[in-house]
Amino acid sequence: MLFLIAMTVIFFIGQLSFNDFLLGPNFIENCIYFGRYLFVFFIMLFLMNNKHSLKTQFYKVYEIIVIFNCIIVITTIVFDLPIFKTYYYRFGSSGAFMTPSIITYFNAIALIYFIYQFLFKKKKLIELILVSVVCFLTGTKAMIFFFVLSIIHVILLKKLYTKRNFYFFLFGILVILFLAKDKIAEFIYENFKPLIEVYREHGVVSALTSLRDVNFRNNFLPVLFEKWNWLNYLFGGTDFEIYRVEFEIFDVFLYFGIIGMLLYLIYYFKEVLNFNRINHFGKIQISILILTAIISGNFLNNAPIALYLMIVLSVLRNDVIKE
Repeated sequence: MLFLIAMTVIFFIGQLSFNDFLLGPNFIENCIYFGRYLFVFFIMLFLMNNKHSLKTQFYKVYEIIVIFNCIIVITTIVFDLPIFKTYYYRFGSSGAFMTPSIITYFNAIALIYFIYQFLFKKKKLIELILVSVVCFLTGTKAMIFFFVLSIIHVILLKKLYTKRNFYFFLFGILVILFLAKDKIAEFIYENFKPLIEVYREHGVVSALTSLRDVNFRNNFLPVLFEKWNWLNYLFGGTDFEIYRVEFEIFDVFLYFGIIGMLLYLIYYFKEVLNFNRINHFGKIQISILILTAIISGNFLNNAPIALYLMIVLSVLRNDVIKE
């Protein structure tokens, strides 16, 4: 509770000092973003028990939500339903979720959950296959990045590289990719034209980061050097409707400053993502998730994802408690 009060004070100091000690025109919108940053702590405060676990019913409901959304995604792609597309101008479906960032983290968390269930509980294979397929149908670069690193983790964890069948399978995949290279190139060109145009105009970094490097130059640096005073460096202060980088660490710094960012991250990694409370598999997968968040942003202030994250972390913590 003291943490929540401290963050609220820091938020108001930052907002007031950024707007000449007045409430800015987008103050209400900034309060909403502030609430999103703290939402995960309210979940822990009211829903988690003293062992940071949830009731079994949460897991069952969560699995139903994941499967239901997978069905929506597949239906959207098969029947080309625009209402559930991730982007209106390129390939991908976000299912029942509104934004690419939400569906990316939702699928990433679901992938962690079902990989763990299959590898260590020997169940949920069909659900894992379904989620894996939907990860590619999402159409976001961050999701593909997370998926590939997760597959590498599983290969190393289970030492699949020591088995002959692994190399037969890998060779088969490479052959299929080679034979279908023209179709793949055509599919990429037709469905990812905006990314290709960004690459041609701004370069590979802008294409891979979806222009976040441009946001850094146009939003982050001008705020620091043209709009901030000494109070802002300590306590942050920005108009999130205008100045946003979508690189996670830079956005947190803009929002909370040096003191607020350190307090927020220390408490977050102590109470939410405490690596001492989760098993080895969880440590690696959550590290991959954090790396994905650093690159793609919109994770810490993603309120809808907070509950799903708590569900998966609760599963990973339960086994540590049992051990």
